[in-house]
Amino acid sequence: DGASGVNGGRRRPPPDPAPLAANAPFRAGQDTGLASARPVVVRMLPRQGVPPALASWEALAAELDWGARAGGVSEPGRWWWELRPHVAHGTLELRVPDAQATLTAATWRIEENRWSAARHGSGGHMADLVTGARVPTAERLHALLEALAPRAAELGCPAELAHAHALVDAPGWSRQRTIARESGVKAVAEDLAARFAPGQEG
Repeated sequence: DGASGVNGGRRRPPPDPAPLAANAPFRAGQDTGLASARPVVVRMLPRQGVPPALASWEALAAELDWGARAGGVSEPGRWWWELRPHVAHGTLELRVPDAQATLTAATWRIEENRWSAARHGSGGHMADLVTGARVPTAERLHALLEALAPRAAELGCPAELAHAHALVDAPGWSRQRTIARESGVKAVAEDLAARFAPGQEG
């Protein structure tokens, strides 16, 4: 695909799947106003978010060596970027669905879409990383999922793809806010527990 370097490439990055995963509007029992507070909270830790551009495996080795000498990166697994090279397998590890597959766009442009994903989930807009044209996030997500349909059929998992489509239109963060508004924040935790382990008593 014309990729160059460790995590570079020339393809236009696909829509960020972070809005589909947004499901954490509450923190410490308070509504944060975000669809997902996680990306904001983890930014308080080092080596988070969009990774730096790395021209080669040698460049990665040099960065990891510096980190080890500085005392912050005792082993490669402590590089917590959302997309990182896996030193044992020689592959790229997508750690959370908030990352892009390539770095063809400026990091700050990716971060703009990342903020929209955290703030509005599938209810916001995503900007094209090249042109800046804004498209409803739900529209971009449905299009991405439709593109996956042939592969989903091959793998025998069309139901999972249908569930992903449903999440676009009825996201978890929206459900949590509805429950909190009607029954309080404690009911949100009870609902999450019941959905995670149906039939289990606390």
